[in-house]
Amino acid sequence: MQLRSKVAPTGGIARLTAMLCTIASASGQTAPLVGPTTQLQLPEAITSGAETAPAGGEKRELFTAMPEVRPQFRGMPGVPRAAAPMPGAAQNTAAPGPPVRVAGPEARAPETPISLQRHPGRNLNPQDGGPAFTLRSTSDAKVLAQLSIGLQSDIWHTDNLANAPRSQAIGDVIMEWRPILQLDMGSPPAGRAADASSTDYYFKLRYAPTLHMLLDAGTSRTLQRISGEIGRASPVLTSIVRFEYDENIFGARGNNTVEESATFTEVSPLVEYNLSAKTALHAEGTWRRIAPQDSTTQRSEYILETGIACAATVKTTLGAGLEFGHIIFDQALFGVQNYQQLFASAAWQASPKIRFQTRAGVELREFDSPVPKPMRVSPVATAFLNCAPNENTQLNAGFLVRNQPSVSLRGATFQEIRFGMDGRHRLAENFYLRGDAAIIRRAYDSGIREFEAVVRPAFGFHTHTSRLFDSLNIELYYQFRRVDSNRPGSDRDRNIFGIEATLYF
Repeated sequence: MQLRSKVAPTGGIARLTAMLCTIASASGQTAPLVGPTTQLQLPEAITSGAETAPAGGEKRELFTAMPEVRPQFRGMPGVPRAAAPMPGAAQNTAAPGPPVRVAGPEARAPETPISLQRHPGRNLNPQDGGPAFTLRSTSDAKVLAQLSIGLQSDIWHTDNLANAPRSQAIGDVIMEWRPILQLDMGSPPAGRAADASSTDYYFKLRYAPTLHMLLDAGTSRTLQRISGEIGRASPVLTSIVRFEYDENIFGARGNNTVEESATFTEVSPLVEYNLSAKTALHAEGTWRRIAPQDSTTQRSEYILETGIACAATVKTTLGAGLEFGHIIFDQALFGVQNYQQLFASAAWQASPKIRFQTRAGVELREFDSPVPKPMRVSPVATAFLNCAPNENTQLNAGFLVRNQPSVSLRGATFQEIRFGMDGRHRLAENFYLRGDAAIIRRAYDSGIREFEAVVRPAFGFHTHTSRLFDSLNIELYYQFRRVDSNRPGSDRDRNIFGIEATLYF
């Protein structure tokens, strides 16, 4: 390993200390989760990514930004399971793996809309799209490796800390500090020709704990978050094991809904077999532990998904598959749930600027509990659209229909319909505007109905690489969230004003 040449010379420690003091009033969101996977490669495949050229002229890929997209179906990148908890991808992080390749101009990598993320993160990676690194092995080393070190801080004020009805609302000032440590080793399975004879092993790990402090109350708590994956990829067979531990118990404070506020532990092995250059089979198993602060709704989930995907044309990939789920609650009173899904999937690269991906099907869910519930047959779907009208603008839209047990209401299961949009526009070389909005409808089998709306505009400043740091991003934001319920006295809203800073050394 060698220290990169951009690290500050003698006296840099003092300047670094001064910089950290300057951004002490800023903060950030959460670290991204991993999820790269091999995708179908057409004969005219275009390879891309950060590269280094070792002696002898052979190019080898280093890791790009570490994505956080969670469970997805194969043969197309990034669309999550309709029945799984919301994925946790970072907004400015590309979805895992290379996109379906098209001949001609290189297409922009897909992004998961904020509204389809379980644990949204913003500005976790440099806005220029390249991964910041602090240490990196030489390009002719036997194992390509790099270490990225960063710090994210956030300070914000809310007039409704506990997301309670307005008559019970309590305000507070919150500060969060989040050190970021990311290790990448090996070459990911991307841009590989169908007749290549080499095999790659790779490893990714990201650790980003959060120190969460209530300044007015004088309390603090450290929340852990670690994610990673290890894999082996060849032209014929890819095997990957992903893992994640995420204490997202304060998610409802503004980043997402109360139904995503829990501690998630997940292990997910995947095997993908390429029958040909255009056709692939896959199978993925998932064990997931969901532990809300209310222990009565804790549960374990066992999921198996299998399917096939085929590159129908240069721009289109089609697929189909089955998913089976077995959900066991810790409390015997809530029993067991079993579901089966039959789904079809599609990815369409309309142009280098427009990408559409979808997965849709039907679900049969059965309930085995002391309190009888009728079997439920309902649609499930996930779709998102990425559009880049020009080099300064990126727009994303997402739609979701899913069923899952409730975290907030004991023993209830709900259907959620969610639609959201987000975008980012660069005003000048160092300034940008960002915004996202979502509309969510939840229908619980207990008869409760909720309608939720959220909007978050932001104004940001981003620097280029300097002798002291790789990148610095500062963002001012406002967020409004409103929940209307048919339960008397349950309507609530909240306002958040904050400033966030992200620094990579």
